[in-house]
Amino acid sequence: MGTGLEWFQVLKVSVFWGFGMFLWEAIAGRESFASLLNLASLALGSLLFGMFMIFEWRVIHGGLAVVSAIAILGLLFLGLIERRARRQTVV
Repeated sequence: MGTGLEWFQVLKVSVFWGFGMFLWEAIAGRESFASLLNLASLALGSLLFGMFMIFEWRVIHGGLAVVSAIAILGLLFLGLIERRARRQTVV
């Protein structure tokens, strides 16, 4: 499931990517860039990006596939929640 060094590299890449995406949204002027749902989805997306960058195709095998699937399902769930929240504020 990866060594400690590989997971530390995943952490470094994820933090770098997540911080960059947070700045991008802040500069773009999105009103919900600092919402809890957006930050959670940013963290999960950054984790997936870091895992794919470090583990490459090993991410779809064994225990890494479980972690990847949980992160993907979490992103889908957060997207649905955010969509419902936006729909309720518009109506």
